[in-house]
Amino acid sequence: MYLTSQKYSDAKKFVKKILIVTGSILAVLRVSSLWIGSSFLTNTADSRQVVGYVLCLFSLPEALVVSGLRNNVAAWKWSLSLLLILGSYLWAYIALSMLKGRKFVIK
Repeated sequence: MYLTSQKYSDAKKFVKKILIVTGSILAVLRVSSLWIGSSFLTNTADSRQVVGYVLCLFSLPEALVVSGLRNNVAAWKWSLSLLLILGSYLWAYIALSMLKGRKFVIK
């Protein structure tokens, strides 16, 4: 049975909604873990630093891109937050493509 153009259009809209929701949830979780983790790293001197370090590990792939800004903490946090938001949507797209069995093609 072939999909009609209306059903195909509805399926495409549904996939876009899933992508937006998944990317948004990932972005909120990753950016909040960065800010909470960096707060624990800089403002505490006890075992919460270990928790802060683990929370900052969730931003590792993007943190390697902006490692040159590490000396300026404010610029590092804000640029990394922006990259985490963009990267979260990319990770959601890759995961959704893997679930659908497609190759990674961005049009």
